[in-house]
Amino acid sequence: MRFPFAIAVLAALGCAASPRRDESLTRRVDNLEADVRSIRQLLEQQSQTQQQVLDQLTRNVEATTSSLRELTSELEQVEQVAVGREAGPPVAPVAPPPVVPTRAGQHDPLTVYAVPIHDSPALGPPHAKVTVVMAMEFACPYCRRAFSTMDDLRQRYGRDVRIVYKNLIVHPQHATVPAVAACAAHRQKKWRAYADLLWTKAFDVRDFSQANMLNLAHEAGLNERRFDVDLHATGPRSCEAEVQRDRDLYAALRVQATPTFFINGRHLAGAQPIEAFAAVVDEELKKANAAISRGVRLRDYYDQIVRAGAPAP
Repeated sequence: MRFPFAIAVLAALGCAASPRRDESLTRRVDNLEADVRSIRQLLEQQSQTQQQVLDQLTRNVEATTSSLRELTSELEQVEQVAVGREAGPPVAPVAPPPVVPTRAGQHDPLTVYAVPIHDSPALGPPHAKVTVVMAMEFACPYCRRAFSTMDDLRQRYGRDVRIVYKNLIVHPQHATVPAVAACAAHRQKKWRAYADLLWTKAFDVRDFSQANMLNLAHEAGLNERRFDVDLHATGPRSCEAEVQRDRDLYAALRVQATPTFFINGRHLAGAQPIEAFAAVVDEELKKANAAISRGVRLRDYYDQIVRAGAPAP
């Protein structure tokens, strides 16, 4: 079948051409058509090659994405082991764990344990209906995540909730100095401002040196001389002793991982989503309101919880 442009060439030459000339023109047209076919085949081959390259690139992207997901999962598992978590991945169920029989040494999520406050840093009303005690350290990535969740929890419940922060040192080489430094800031009533700096300018840059602690004290507007004394002091009333007191408390409660929480004495482990905390807080609010309606003073409510709290499992 002749291509249209070839037919047009013949028509343009007129109908009166000689047979020899017609034969010559026919060969030229045949040659042109052969050239066109060759060009078309070449273009088709190039198109196929480009499609094959595109398909291969697509497969490579899919394989790389799959490998990235696997590496991310492995990295999360390594981080969990590194921080000594008690259980599971960072993202836990949005509801409290189901009630199941607990083995010796395990915390019962329904049991109320005795967790005294002492003079630890706290945010929220001193006599809130629900007290959340957070075991934490400033070298723990999951603690940082949970730190923000605690802010969200306070915003959601307002004056019904207070958060108490206690030291549980899992990585002593990195977390001990910032824990003592945070205590020193707390003695100048600037714990939260200093804690925020510890996250952004110590944890994020992995600089837990005493020199950096002093720099952050200056930035937080602390009395640097007093801060330096508290940072290095020893003895029964020192910040060093206060950090150890918290560690002894959690050892008695058989808590070994951060972050761990006690919500009006009820145990909840891990950097869980806010809904997991809210579920327990809602239950404890009902119990607190019932106790207050029976005549229990709000200022005495948590002390009664501590006095009646269960010992460690």
